[in-house]
Parts: sequence; C-alpha cells; structure tokens
Amino acid sequence: MVELQASSWLMSTTTSPNGVAIDREGKHLMVSHVNIETISVYKIGKDYKSLIHLVDVPLLTTIDNLYVDREGAVWTLKRQGEELELLTLPRAPSRDNTYGAHPVLKDAMDHLGNCDDLTGHAPSQVLRIKFSKDFKSWEVTEPFIDDGRLLSASSVAVPFKNQLLIGSVFRQLVHCDVTAETI
Repeated sequence: MVELQASSWLMSTTTSPNGVAIDREGKHLMVSHVNIETISVYKIGKDYKSLIHLVDVPLLTTIDNLYVDREGAVWTLKRQGEELELLTLPRAPSRDNTYGAHPVLKDAMDHLGNCDDLTGHAPSQVLRIKFSKDFKSWEVTEPFIDDGRLLSASSVAVPFKNQLLIGSVFRQLVHCDVTAETI
C-alpha cells in the first residue's frame, strides 16, 4: 500500500469532471465535463499543485474516458443517451488528441440502465481535435461514427498507426482501419 504524503485541491469547484489525462510532456491537464459537453485544458503549475485554465472546448456531446497515446494524442469517448461518440483531441507535442463521447446522454443512460437488453443500442463516434501550439484554436474531424448497431455505448478508444481499437461499456470491442482521409 502506498502512503499518501500530501494532497491538495486542484479544482475546488467544477461541473461533472469525468475523464482526465495529462499530455506526454506533463505540462497540460485535460478534463472532460459530462454535463456541459466540454473538455477543459489547463496548464499545470511548476509546483504541480496548481492549474492555469487555458481553454474550454465545446463539443456538443458528453465526453467519457481519455487516453493519451505514445505520440501524445488524447483519445476518449463521449456518451449521451443511448448514443456514444469517440472524440479526438490534441496531443503534445503534435497537439492531436482523440476523445470518446456519448452524443445523446438520455439514450446512453437508458442503455446503461438496461445493459442486458440486446435490442437496445447507443451510437458511437470518434472525433479528433487538433490544437494549435497555444491551445487557443483547434480543428475537429470525425474518423469514426456508428449508429450503435456495430458498437454500442463506446467508452474508450486507442489509436495505433492506421488502426483504431474502440471499447464499449458492456459489450463489444471493435477494431477498424483508419485512413488519412478520415482523420
């Protein structure tokens, strides 16, 4: 068991933080906010005990878990209603990231509340967000989308070379090829 030496609040008040990730350089923290369909980017203070808010990225979808790949891209899924989406946000140093999400929260919640019902499904989507060096602007692309019949309630995505592995909350694990045109 690890003994905790010290702890401190980084955010005392925030709205529904869910997924968190630190970029590969260890300089930026990304936080997904489920109820406000936003990802916030913070610069981590030199003391690692403070944050400086840089930007809120409105995505119009509920963001789920975050994953930082070896190139620094952050991947996550968004969840809304029975629908799920995967978003890509910037990675450091290239500032390209991917996030998963749920586009219709009420549908996702219905699906999560009755996961044994194999007739129900929640859409899935992957978005990629490429940030500028200063994180003040970004570009969003959509490398993957599904109505939930192939992949229902996606929760995490891991990119590798020209491939994407997408996991779901309860059922499927999907592997797909990703071409440059879809990114």
